[in-house]
Amino acid sequence: MPLPHIQDGDIVVPSYWPSRGWAPWPENPAFQVAELPRGSQMFQALERYINGNIQARSFRAKKAERTRMQRAEAILNDTTGRYSSLWRQRAAYRLKEKPDLGGTTPPPESGPVDVSKILIIQNEALWEKYEHKRYQLRSRAGTSLRSMVVEPEPTRSQPGYNTLAPVQWTYSVEHPCPGWRSLPVLDVLRGEVLMFHGTSKDVIPLIAAGGFDPNRCQNRGTVTPDYGLLGKGAYFTDSFSKLMVYTGCNKCGEAECDCVSVKQGLPTNRYSLMCRVVLGSLKRRKPYEDLLSDEIRREDLDSLNGSAFDSVMGVGPDNRVDTQINPTNEFIIKDAAQAYPEFIIYWRRRTLTPTFKPSKL
Repeated sequence: MPLPHIQDGDIVVPSYWPSRGWAPWPENPAFQVAELPRGSQMFQALERYINGNIQARSFRAKKAERTRMQRAEAILNDTTGRYSSLWRQRAAYRLKEKPDLGGTTPPPESGPVDVSKILIIQNEALWEKYEHKRYQLRSRAGTSLRSMVVEPEPTRSQPGYNTLAPVQWTYSVEHPCPGWRSLPVLDVLRGEVLMFHGTSKDVIPLIAAGGFDPNRCQNRGTVTPDYGLLGKGAYFTDSFSKLMVYTGCNKCGEAECDCVSVKQGLPTNRYSLMCRVVLGSLKRRKPYEDLLSDEIRREDLDSLNGSAFDSVMGVGPDNRVDTQINPTNEFIIKDAAQAYPEFIIYWRRRTLTPTFKPSKL
C-alpha cells in the first residue's frame, strides 16, 4: 500500500544497500541486517569519519555530573540481582568522582577507537515512514516532488533553503566515498544529516525494530517536568567523543575500563547507532545561557506544534569548542518519523585505561 501523497516508485532506498545478503535479526525478525564489507570504501570512510570526529573535538565529562552519578547510585541501590559484583564495584569507583566521596576518580574522556564491524539495518516499515517525512519537508521547501536519497549541491537558482548553514559541525568531510557528497550533511534542502545515538546493546534491536520513541525521554522532575537539556524528544549528537563517555562496557558498565574479550584478546566491543535524521528547520537554543533554561527542560512533544520549526538544536556560547559549558552540539526531534537507525557500529576503545582495581564492597 503506497503512502499518502506518494505514488508507486517514489520510495527509494540508498544505492549502497546490498541486493542480497540480508539476514533477519535472530531475536527480532522485524528487521534485517547486512554486514558492510570491511574492505569497502564506505566502511573505511565511516571509520575515518568517526576517528576524525574524535580528533577534531575531544570530550571530557563534567566532574561528578548528575546523570552519571545517578546511574551509579541506581546500580548500587538495585536489589534485584540484575547487576554483577563487577558492575557494582565499577559503580562505587565512579561515585568517587564526587568531592564528598574523595573526588579521586577522574571523569571519563574520549580517545581513538577501532571500528570492528558495521551492520546496515533494513526495516521497510520504518524506512517508508522516514521517506514520507523527508518528502513532506522537501515539498514544504518548494523543491521537486520526487524524494531522492543522494542530492547534488543545489544551484543558487534552485528554490529551497539551507537550514543547516549556521551550524558549526564537530567535524565535516567532503566526498567521503562514492554515493555521499559530504558528512554529516546528506541533504541541505531537507536538513538531512547522519548523526550518532548512544544507547545500550539491548536497546539497539528495539530501536531497529520499532524506531525511536521520543515519548520515552526520561522525566526526572517531581513537581514540574524535567527532561533532558532540550526538553522531551529523541536525542542525537554529531560528536562521537561525547557519545563515548556515556557508552558503558557490557561486561562492567564503565565508560572507561580494561575489560578484554576472552575470545579475541581485544578490548570489548561497544555498540552505537549512526542514524539518518531529517532536521528540517532548526530551532537553535542556548540552554545554559538562556534565562528560561529551566522551561526548555519542561517542553513536551507538543512544544513545536504550530511553529515553523521541526527540531531543536542546543549550542554553547557562539557554538565554540573551548568552553566547558556545552562544548558539543545536541539535537532533538519530537516526531519519530524524522529518524531512521541505519547503521549499528561495533567499536572498541583503542587505548586501555586500567585505572580501576577490583575490590570487595
